[in-house]
Amino acid sequence: YSAATTVTFSLATLSQAYRVAVYPLMARYASQSPVELACLYRGSIRLLSMLVLPSVAGIALLSLRIVHIAFGDGFLEASQPLRILVFALIFMFLNVAESRMMLVHDRQHASLAFLILSTTVNIVAGLALIPQNGAVGAALARLLSAALYFFLNHLYVSRHLSKCDYFALILRPLVATLLMIPPVYLAKDAPLLIPITVGASTYVAVLWALGGISVDDRAFLRQVISDRCGFGYQGSKR
Repeated sequence: YSAATTVTFSLATLSQAYRVAVYPLMARYASQSPVELACLYRGSIRLLSMLVLPSVAGIALLSLRIVHIAFGDGFLEASQPLRILVFALIFMFLNVAESRMMLVHDRQHASLAFLILSTTVNIVAGLALIPQNGAVGAALARLLSAALYFFLNHLYVSRHLSKCDYFALILRPLVATLLMIPPVYLAKDAPLLIPITVGASTYVAVLWALGGISVDDRAFLRQVISDRCGFGYQGSKR
C-alpha cells in the first residue's frame, strides 16, 4: 500500500502547486470581481480535469509496469491497490477549485465539517474493508473518502456560491481520455516510454481537435502562473 500511495501522491503535488498558485488570485477576485472569480472557478475545473483525467487513466493502465520500474519485482502486488487508489486523484484535483471557493467565501466551518465526515468514513470503511481485503480495502476506503469530500464541497459551492455546468466543463477532456485508452492499452507491453508517448500524443491531438485547448485556456493558464502581476483573467465569461 505504501508503494501505491507513493506513486499516487507524488502526482498530487501538481494539484497542491496549482492550489498555491490560484488561491491569491481567487481571494483577490472574491473581494473585487465576482464575475472574474466565477470565470477563474470554471477555468480551474477545466484545467484540472485536463491534467488529471489522462494521468489517472494512464497510471491505471500501466500500473504494473510503473510499480515494477519504481520498486522492483517484490512490490508487484502494489499494482492492484494502485489501480484503485489512483482514481482518488480525480477528486483531489477537482476539489482544489471547490475548496478554494469555500475558503475565499469564509465557509471554512462547512469545509471542516465535510473533512471530518469524510475522515470518519475513511476510518470506518478501512476498519470494515482492510481485514479481508488488505491494501485493496485501504485503497477503496481512501477513494470513498476522497469522493465524499469532493462531492460535499461541490454540492455546497453549486448551491450557495457559484453554479456551473460541470459536465460540460469536463466533457472534452473526458472524451479525449477515453479515446486515448485503446492505443495505450495496445502499446502497454512495449517499453514504458512508448505507451506514455502514444497516450500523450493521442490525448493532446484529440483534445485539440475537439477545441478543448482554447485561446482562453492558454491565457488563463498564463494568468495563473503569473498570479501576482495584478491583471485579471480576461477569458470568456461562458
